[in-house]
Amino acid sequence: MKLKLTGPDFEFVRPYVERALPEEIELSESDAACHTLLCSAGQGAALAASHPEAAVLQLPVVIGTGMTGMPRELVERIWRGTFFHLRDVETPVEAVHAVDVAAAVMLTAGRPGLYAVTDGAPHDLDELADALAARLGDKRILTAPRRWGRFLPGYALRRRFADIPRIFGGDFIAHFDFKPHNVSDYLRTHVYDENSL
Repeated sequence: MKLKLTGPDFEFVRPYVERALPEEIELSESDAACHTLLCSAGQGAALAASHPEAAVLQLPVVIGTGMTGMPRELVERIWRGTFFHLRDVETPVEAVHAVDVAAAVMLTAGRPGLYAVTDGAPHDLDELADALAARLGDKRILTAPRRWGRFLPGYALRRRFADIPRIFGGDFIAHFDFKPHNVSDYLRTHVYDENSL
């Protein structure tokens, strides 16, 4: 079976999908029996309506090697020391790791519909930033008073994370008996080797 995978904002997920493919499925750029579209939270309904033949995976913040967009900007700010925790400020975010996106692609191949895919865990931006900082060799993130927030570098990024539409991945987890990795735990504990992406 041939699988077409599209989603320009998630091109970095392709190598994870290629590794997860069973022998009977190959990725194709055209003429495929199955089509999977990857999209950001909030874009899924329109895509599913315009592509009824496709499995549309609506994704939150996707973490993985080669990540782009806001997650990449967060990593760069942590590395440079320009991302700050704000005391008494919570910024809830949903997240999923690219290895779990690849698993979700396999589960939905040939099953058209709209699916919300998350790791199912409640995350806060500061907790996710701490996990990324741990992966970066335990980079230190300073904490500032809440009232300083809008004057600090990185505050606009925090606001953009807060504006990401919330999605609920629990239905996907239950329906497919999906067992995703908790992104924060995975970042803190996964041992990367020569076979890791």
